[in-house]
Amino acid sequence: MQPRLFLYFSPMPEIEEKKRKFTFLLLPSLFIALLWVVFGVEFLFSLDFAEYAVEPRTLNGLFGILVFPLIHGSIEHIAGNTVSLFVLLVTVRYIFPQLFFRVLLFSYFVPGIITWFIGRPAYHLGASGMIYTLVVFIFISGVIRVNRYLLALSMLVVFMYGSLFWGIFPLEEG
Repeated sequence: MQPRLFLYFSPMPEIEEKKRKFTFLLLPSLFIALLWVVFGVEFLFSLDFAEYAVEPRTLNGLFGILVFPLIHGSIEHIAGNTVSLFVLLVTVRYIFPQLFFRVLLFSYFVPGIITWFIGRPAYHLGASGMIYTLVVFIFISGVIRVNRYLLALSMLVVFMYGSLFWGIFPLEEG
């Protein structure tokens, strides 16, 4: 046997496995970080980005379709959306990695388009539309695919986020 002039080091399999385990957290974390950066800029510089939100059936409101999920009205608003959105994005990224970008784009733009057509005349902002869309996607995916694990996840999502749908309806004046 001839001695080797150099040694070839390959990564240990367990290190590679650990790296792969948490890659599904990266994109959802970056999106949540983007939400907080936008909110931080608005807060630190005393800006009001609400004027860039979706204003239904107006020409200016069309631009809001591009940015309204990134704009939040208060710390409570963004904090409330952060946990739900992160959990749902991680779930979609983990279970449906090949569909993640399509689902993300759909949940980002479609609520804004629908709001622009049917929303009440006011500024609409926040990532709540994305949350509703992701909940519906996960639920319908579980039902359509008739997979017991996805069905269980669907029921868990409905149990955890079912009360979100009451937020669609105005319960008090104003």
